Amino acid sequence: MTRSTATPTPDDPRTATRAHLRSVMVAWIFGAAWMALVTGAPFIRFSEEMGLRDESRSWVWGILSAIPFIGTLFQMLGSYWIERSGRRKALFVVGNLIQRFTWMGVAAVPWLMVPGTWAAVLSVMGLVLLHATSGAMAAPAWTSWMADIIPPRLRGRYFGLRSQLGLSIIIPVSLAAGWLLQASRTGVLAVPVPDSLTQWHLTRFAFGLSTLHVCMIFFTLAAPLGMIDILCFLRVPDVPSRGEDEPPPSLREIFGPPLRNREFRRFLLFYGVLILGTPGAGNYFWLYVLNDVAVGEAWAQAIFMVTPAIGAILMAALWGRLLDRYGRKTLWRMTVLLPCFIPMTWIFVRPSSWPVALILTFVGGICWNGIDQATFNGLLHFTGTQSRSSSYQAVFALVASVAGCLSGLLFAGIAKLTGPWTLVIAGHTFHHARFHLVVAGVAFNRYHVIFMAAGLLRLTSYLFMLPGVRDDSREPVRVAMRYVFTNVYNTIYTRLSFPLRIFGAAIRKASYSPDGDAEDDADSPAPPRTPDSNG
Repeated sequence: MTRSTATPTPDDPRTATRAHLRSVMVAWIFGAAWMALVTGAPFIRFSEEMGLRDESRSWVWGILSAIPFIGTLFQMLGSYWIERSGRRKALFVVGNLIQRFTWMGVAAVPWLMVPGTWAAVLSVMGLVLLHATSGAMAAPAWTSWMADIIPPRLRGRYFGLRSQLGLSIIIPVSLAAGWLLQASRTGVLAVPVPDSLTQWHLTRFAFGLSTLHVCMIFFTLAAPLGMIDILCFLRVPDVPSRGEDEPPPSLREIFGPPLRNREFRRFLLFYGVLILGTPGAGNYFWLYVLNDVAVGEAWAQAIFMVTPAIGAILMAALWGRLLDRYGRKTLWRMTVLLPCFIPMTWIFVRPSSWPVALILTFVGGICWNGIDQATFNGLLHFTGTQSRSSSYQAVFALVASVAGCLSGLLFAGIAKLTGPWTLVIAGHTFHHARFHLVVAGVAFNRYHVIFMAAGLLRLTSYLFMLPGVRDDSREPVRVAMRYVFTNVYNTIYTRLSFPLRIFGAAIRKASYSPDGDAEDDADSPAPPRTPDSNG
């Protein structure tokens, strides 16, 4: 029986599915640009300008890390609304449009508040909370909606390709943002100008914008880009999450199945402990590189935004294929281990050895892309194949929210205890200077304590929680590793040998003469057939 190769008609469901997948893919081009402009060095420098440069307020960075996870608690409300109404698309569009528009408000804070005051700091924190809350309410709609739109057999490869596309946008936008931020701090904009194909020189121009004004411009541009990302989904139809004749479920019917699912509970335990050692330390990595290592904004963007994106681009498609072929747990076992030790190795990143950070974040980008793909695939598995309910996403978000909040509070506490503080008890004053320890001539500060704590928490999730996760993984890790190494080797070999193949083809073509002047060698190729040749 032969396979049909007929061209799909406009009414063919496959044609509609392809159009919807393209819309989701194109939307992320704008979403990635939005994300690159509001995260990383722009937000860190903006927060410092608004009042967090003060050493005594260093603990606020941990709270800022926890705010997105506080907002995530509202995913439960979003899931409940979806299950009661079935209107996923409306919640997704409205919630995310509000989320993206909040950056207009963030950009306006310096005009309305005096930078450096607690009022300005609290205003920024409040807007970040609104950003996190509105986006979190829309998240369950996105997960269950995509579970219906994207066929299960394509999910790994599709999101791998989508990840590559987004990262290819994030890289140039992040570099440009870091370049302009550094110019705002030095007052000089260095522009590379080519003299020839192999020689360049830097032309320097005076740059009059302050760091605060540059960040405000970034946020103002980011808001409409993010809104365009969401508006692209207007073309994607919403498949009702329940039938019109079905009565709305009760609260117990919505959240009972996820909590009774033992496989899902083990998945939550693993991911919750992994998150406990991750987001709370994020801002302190940025502060360490910008202030202690002092590499400048452009290189900081390269370290945290560009090199991880390059690593993720190189491996995203391969992780997607491996996920479809070997399952989620196999991918987790391959990608979680290195991020457990990467924070600990940051103690070797010093002003004289800062390029080590490029290697660490490159490897981290490779690993975290695999972790994120496996995690999202797991959510689609529970949401799409078991119940088509957004409640799994909401319960997952609740656990991630609690873990993220605890992570932020934990690392804020570590920063406070290892930083300068004063305590008065019964009239007695106790002073504590900033943590400083010298071992074998190597100095350690409070950032290194934070990095070690983050690595140990992640290692706990890998050693004690991941083995309990059950999955449809079909092969041992060594088979998957062989698959990865084979694909990487074949890719590298193909790329390196391509010029040689082109050169060889040119030599063979030059050695062939239609008039018979070339040697009648047995290994020479036969003359090409013309379209009207009878052979």
